[in-house]
Amino acid sequence: MHILMTGSNGFIGKKISNILRKKEISFTKINLRTLFFEDLDQKKIDNYLKKKIKKKKKIFLVHLGWGKIGYPWSGYHIKKNYVKTQILFNFANKNKFKKVLFCGSMNEYGNRNGALRELMKPIALSTKYSISKYLSTEYGLRLFKNSLTKFYCIRPSYVYGYDQRKGTAISTLIDSIKKKIPINLTHCKIFRDYVFVEDVAKAFYLLLTSKSNSYGIFNVGSGQITTLRHLIEKIAYLSGFEKKFLNFGFLKTKKEQPHPKCFMNNSKLFKVLKWRPSNNLDRGCIKILKYHKIKIINKHHA
Repeated sequence: MHILMTGSNGFIGKKISNILRKKEISFTKINLRTLFFEDLDQKKIDNYLKKKIKKKKKIFLVHLGWGKIGYPWSGYHIKKNYVKTQILFNFANKNKFKKVLFCGSMNEYGNRNGALRELMKPIALSTKYSISKYLSTEYGLRLFKNSLTKFYCIRPSYVYGYDQRKGTAISTLIDSIKKKIPINLTHCKIFRDYVFVEDVAKAFYLLLTSKSNSYGIFNVGSGQITTLRHLIEKIAYLSGFEKKFLNFGFLKTKKEQPHPKCFMNNSKLFKVLKWRPSNNLDRGCIKILKYHKIKIINKHHA
């Protein structure tokens, strides 16, 4: 098998790339910021991609690349991200790829609460990000419905872990811990289902290599609800970072897709692949600190 992969240098992409290297599975990185992709020229992009799959037979697409993630209201999501996704899917369908794996989002469920299941339709999608992700999934489901190519939309809940992009709460917290300086935060009381990045990468790998005939949408989450505040306090406690340095409520909360208390139901992924998250919140937080070479002071969270 050979994989074309977008977003390989991103947060989730790096972890999937590591697995593929260890398993000695060949893959080619596709940079969606290149001129051809930004011009949204299907013919130019097709010619570019054909050179990447030359003389290769069993081709797979893993589409993770997505611009302006930190700006959910940006029109870029509809005008660029969604259109790029259509172009990629069209190419994969035309060239009879074996599988197409698309990284969706928990935001595709909109304002639903409780346990989220794959067959649920969204309620009140508001951001351009959530709308474009949902439209991309729907386009893939329609395009590949009667195709030999199997289409998968992997919908992770809120992914956390080491090596997150600069500006995220965890990245900023790690910098503050290392420098022993206060960190300014929002109230961080919004409820989330946090899943560790390694578990998400493993789900992608299992779906790539699975011989199961089950495809479509797959939820990937912890199946539990907590708050960003709890996650931050846990990392701080484990590292011995003093609570007085956590300035909750100092910053205004960023406007995003509203979420009531909701979590991913992973029963489909467990039924097909026996997948369960290997990292609970404690284990995930410890891995983050170890990765950044921060000493664990308190082994058990109070």
